[in-house]
Amino acid sequence: MQETAPPKILISRLSAVGDVVRTLPAVKAIREHFPKSEIHWLVEDRCSAILKGLAYVDELKEIPRKGWPNLSLVEKWQCGYQYTRSMRQEKYDIYLDFHGILKSGIYGFLFGIPLRIGYPAGLAKEGNTLFTNKKIHITSSHISRYERNFLFARHFDPNSIEERADLPLSNDDRKFAVDFLNLHCIKEKQYICLFPGSSEIGKFKRWPPALYGKLVDLLYQEFHLPSVICWGPGEEDLVSEVLKNSNQSPLVLPLVTLKELCAVVEKSSLFIGGDTGPMHMASMLGTPLVAIFGPSDPLINAPASFTPSSYVYAGVECSPCRNRSCKDLNCLKAITPEMILSAAKKILPCEDMRQQK
Repeated sequence: MQETAPPKILISRLSAVGDVVRTLPAVKAIREHFPKSEIHWLVEDRCSAILKGLAYVDELKEIPRKGWPNLSLVEKWQCGYQYTRSMRQEKYDIYLDFHGILKSGIYGFLFGIPLRIGYPAGLAKEGNTLFTNKKIHITSSHISRYERNFLFARHFDPNSIEERADLPLSNDDRKFAVDFLNLHCIKEKQYICLFPGSSEIGKFKRWPPALYGKLVDLLYQEFHLPSVICWGPGEEDLVSEVLKNSNQSPLVLPLVTLKELCAVVEKSSLFIGGDTGPMHMASMLGTPLVAIFGPSDPLINAPASFTPSSYVYAGVECSPCRNRSCKDLNCLKAITPEMILSAAKKILPCEDMRQQK
């Protein structure tokens, strides 16, 4: 009897960086269930860097979005037609739609993939369910994104266990971190990373940078550890505000790649930041962390369960919400540096750190 060929699988999580990272444990488990399958990942080019080099994904299929706004309508049609044609030639057997929105649903349909698995109504949005022909089973929609993503793995193996999936950091990435620490005479696991920024669309989730400056001082008083301020493109003003409000003169990481940032976070003793991609990268790296939640739902956006973590959430009446135009941000203003220090002490006891000094 002829052995059935393993299915060729296309994973779909297009963006954003934090959501892509939260998909990794599920994809790793799916690889373990289909060890002989060819697995590709459909991702937008602006979010693909963090995935390059993954051992359990055979190929990244990048959707060119960076130059998309500059194309004419005719050029967009030609580009879309050519891309769809090339993807149909791949002859995938299974499409796993982790994204669950209209465009991710349409992609699977246009690529001619016979089995398109996605979320049921309630989790899928924008009419996505019209394009999937198999729905994963779910008992509640109010679960963490990690748990929600892992439902795909349990669709194939109900006994599958969620575990940490390594980020693909290179030797050069880790060398950068070592060189940075050596330059400033800092030992591994003897500093705290703070990330006050976010994506531009997520600005409404930023805890005030002036309070990060005050937090730097509290952390040093409690743990006797220096802070390293991490940041992204266009966030120079945030860094300046942190420095202006701190007496400890924290170190500032230069502008780095996502993976170089990961390498520095990996070697830190603690990460503190809001509901952002770097927070979830820290979680995937296994670095203990404190997450600051303002308008974000702390259950849905919680760090991975396999990483030591704590979170601060004021729970004001109007949160959680998705109001990106909110001017009040009372949910964030209600959080004090002392509250974050208290959360940090739960996972990084000061007595332990002082014994290491």
